[in-house]
Amino acid sequence: MDPVVTAGGIGTGGAPLRVLLSHTSDLGKPGEKGSFVAAAVGAIQRARHAVTDMAYFAARATSPAASCVDMVARSDVYVGIIGVRYGSPVRDRADVSYTQLEFEAAGEHGQPRLIFLIRQDSVHIPPADEPPERRARQGAFRARLQDAGLTAAWVDSPAELELALYQALVELTRPLLARAQALLASLPTDVLPERDTLPPGPRVPIRPNPLFVGRGAELLQIAAALKGGDSNLALGQVVASTGLGGLGKTQLAVEFVHRYGRFFAGGIFWLSFASTEEIPLQVANCAGSGAVGLEADVSSRPLEERMKLVMNAWQSPLPRLLVFDNCEEESLLETWRPTSGGCRVLVTSRRSHWSPTLGVTVLPLDLLPRPDSIELLRRYRPDLAATDLRLDAIADKLGDLPLALHLAGRYLLAYSAEVSLDDYMAELEQAADRPRLAAGQGSGRLALADAPRTEPGPDVRAMPGSAGPGS
Repeated sequence: MDPVVTAGGIGTGGAPLRVLLSHTSDLGKPGEKGSFVAAAVGAIQRARHAVTDMAYFAARATSPAASCVDMVARSDVYVGIIGVRYGSPVRDRADVSYTQLEFEAAGEHGQPRLIFLIRQDSVHIPPADEPPERRARQGAFRARLQDAGLTAAWVDSPAELELALYQALVELTRPLLARAQALLASLPTDVLPERDTLPPGPRVPIRPNPLFVGRGAELLQIAAALKGGDSNLALGQVVASTGLGGLGKTQLAVEFVHRYGRFFAGGIFWLSFASTEEIPLQVANCAGSGAVGLEADVSSRPLEERMKLVMNAWQSPLPRLLVFDNCEEESLLETWRPTSGGCRVLVTSRRSHWSPTLGVTVLPLDLLPRPDSIELLRRYRPDLAATDLRLDAIADKLGDLPLALHLAGRYLLAYSAEVSLDDYMAELEQAADRPRLAAGQGSGRLALADAPRTEPGPDVRAMPGSAGPGS
């Protein structure tokens, strides 16, 4: 048995699937023109699915049977190309061949099993020159497959196999894609969902923020814009959360991902555009992430090949969410966003105007409402009452800028035993006349006061407990 694996794409005609080809070595190789295996690979690539291959899985110290079963478990569909040869028995399971073991493992995992029986008198296969015992085993296996009530077809030539397999895959993927699209259609745009687990293989480097406050209306706006449909916002697949640094654009995107990510069956992919040179590597690393259609470990493949695999996957109709964080250049957006398919793109950027040809729905982010500013400060100091007028005064002094409020909250927490709220208010008043001190350049304790109102600091992401809307 020679399980085949090549890097297929992700389809435009159905949801992406990992297809395991199971066959004996006499039926050819992927690159062997005119062979049954090459024809099957062609059908899978034509349907734009991924062909599972042992070469995509790292060597393991497990038994051949265990490795074989594990490979099946990592696939979505079993395709058996069954000729007249039995093939090699599994080394540590001499009672079955590799093809039989894969067939049984796929059944145990509840995977669809597509069976293609090659006619015994086909001129496209070599004669069955095996010992009588093996020929008898293969005859029994073929009879079992015919009586198993599975999707099975008789083929005589590689051309017949290619057509039959392609049609079977198209029919199989239609309900899978429909379910994924129905899941996206159920995405709520009137009530915020709770945070939940993400779909398989998320590429999200930032944890949900326990200090996040407010922004409910903004989250619902993003949801409606990305969902499309009857929304009053544009149907464009690219939505940009824009504004000055410190408003909380990145944290808003993080919160959206953890609340709405589960509605994107194809996975979540977060790319930082802060360094243009690193974008290709980030895209390539999405291959092997575990997301649908990108599960196989291809880390040993060249960068360009991995990038192509990912970009092909993103062209499929399967709903996915791409986050382009800190994307400031129109040319970068045009280069890296998918040109077709079911991907939605959420951009965070200081750029407020985009070329109409890009079809970007711009959602400007504003300062926090005063009640949310006070609540953000109280996330650090819950001992302070929401009605404390000094909190209102601090929020006013800091201009309701999330980054400034975040740093002020950390300061109030760190020095709670040394500095009273009145003392801090006095320091803010003094800092208003000393910008360098306000920016933290002349005080060991006052990290940030009034300066962010006119000179916002950089986006904050990696700080421990980084504050809700503070980036």
